[in-house]
Amino acid sequence: MRALDVTTSLSVQTTTSVATTTTTIAPKTSRSTTTTTQAVTSTTHSHALTSAQAAAAASGWPRPYDPAAPIDFTGIDGVTPEQAARATALIQATQRDLPKYAQVSAAMADGYTSIGDGGTGFEHFVKWTLLNDGRVLDTAAPESLVYEVRGGVRTLVSAMFMADKGTPINDKTLVEYAGGLVQWHVHTNLCWLTINGAMRVVGVTDSTGACRLGFVETDGSPMVHVWITPHKCGPFAALEGVAAGVADASDAERVDLCNKTH
Repeated sequence: MRALDVTTSLSVQTTTSVATTTTTIAPKTSRSTTTTTQAVTSTTHSHALTSAQAAAAASGWPRPYDPAAPIDFTGIDGVTPEQAARATALIQATQRDLPKYAQVSAAMADGYTSIGDGGTGFEHFVKWTLLNDGRVLDTAAPESLVYEVRGGVRTLVSAMFMADKGTPINDKTLVEYAGGLVQWHVHTNLCWLTINGAMRVVGVTDSTGACRLGFVETDGSPMVHVWITPHKCGPFAALEGVAAGVADASDAERVDLCNKTH
């Protein structure tokens, strides 16, 4: 699995900028998602945070994120200088590369298709040919694009990078990439259906873990978001509610959620 190359001399505290696009990037407000079908009973996971994530959380991570401000990981424990440099490079590269998909038409022309979840307030477009390609955190080829949907207008807000299917969520390549700054998650409760040749989310599992329609993806890819718009829970924040998925930690411990106080 090939990770994003970084320059080890990269400054951890540096000013970033987002390339000019035709989309308006508004300040991040409260982001939550709901489902129009049965809600999952819980996204609590039985595992605990890694020691690095626990240290990062105890020292004040996550912090609010503003892409117009310098990236600053100073004072955050559980992160080596190399991990902080990789995280910084990943954020900057995402800010540089993602805006070419500001228009949904550009994403669709490049092979991205919607999974049909726009009714939640966020819509994921996935390029299925990029899955299982042996690459991870490649900002030139993000597996998924996330658009915020308001009043029928889609605004590009985030990339969602996905590891190869079947990769353990605690895989060393993933968890050591940025130390305690990043929380990988998976979706084990989504119901999928192939419609006109495209994979679509059609609901969530019921209390027994079954789908009333469609099928459950049991070996889904670990994934992480990288935001190009402001987010109160940091540059690697997950969505909220059912869309947060499950991680190798309980919801109360996760370092990518805003539903707790550090």
